[in-house]
Amino acid sequence: AEFGNGSGAVPGAVPGAVRGAWPGLASIQDPRGAGSGHVCGGSLITPAWVLTAARCFLRARNVTTWRVVLGAADLSDPGPEAQVRQVRRLREHGELDVALLELERPVECSDFVQLGCVAQAEPRPDGRAACYLGGWG
Repeated sequence: AEFGNGSGAVPGAVPGAVRGAWPGLASIQDPRGAGSGHVCGGSLITPAWVLTAARCFLRARNVTTWRVVLGAADLSDPGPEAQVRQVRRLREHGELDVALLELERPVECSDFVQLGCVAQAEPRPDGRAACYLGGWG
């Protein structure tokens, strides 16, 4: 497997990525956390909803104080293209590790912020299919 430009993980950055390379990638942040407050990544599935893992919120208190950053490749320098939204509400599945975050207002899609690619249930990729992951290390 190769990650980014072939380099290892870099906390707070997508290795080798240029701005706009991962327009559907979201950073879910707790402002009480260290640094950027990054807790988990997610995928923008509509202009107002982000898909992520429910485990990100196991110890979460008031998620309406949390924020979602879209359009950034480096969380220490999100750039003018980034859009930041507060979380309006959290919807978690009771048994699966899936959560939806509704944003306080929809994002505006651009070259840097777009709906993420979500895999179809079928057909399943075989061992030769190229798959890509983005995240912040």
